Amino acid sequence: MINDIRNFNRKYTQLLGLLNKKVFNTDFSLTEGRILLEIKANYQCSPQMISQNLNLDKSYTSRIIKSFEKRDLLIKTSNPKDLRVKKILLTELGNQLTDDIDQKSIQQIQRLLETLSDQELKDFYKSVMTLEKILFEKGDQNVEN
Repeated sequence: MINDIRNFNRKYTQLLGLLNKKVFNTDFSLTEGRILLEIKANYQCSPQMISQNLNLDKSYTSRIIKSFEKRDLLIKTSNPKDLRVKKILLTELGNQLTDDIDQKSIQQIQRLLETLSDQELKDFYKSVMTLEKILFEKGDQNVEN
């Protein structure tokens, strides 16, 4: 059973092209793309929130956020009541980039699904929703070491 699950993971990862160094022909890695999308999804979030939501090392996340700031993809603002607390917002360029990544991700899944029959599509969707329920509705689960 474990080998079958691992085999599926390898095939699905390959199918989506997740091992490519860059996501959707951008200059960004998969991790960087996910961080950008997480920032967009959580308006005025903090770097700590991004790190926590994506289960990433705080210093690694911080370095990526700093590189985004240098590339004018986001800005950091301080809380007037506590200058240690930073909020991050995407710039117009950052919003355009995340919109592009998001659209390409949607198109990728649409291409995956377009070859399926109606019944296969229903079965696939039901399976995904079952996995979602089993794996993620039990609360935070971290399967890394």
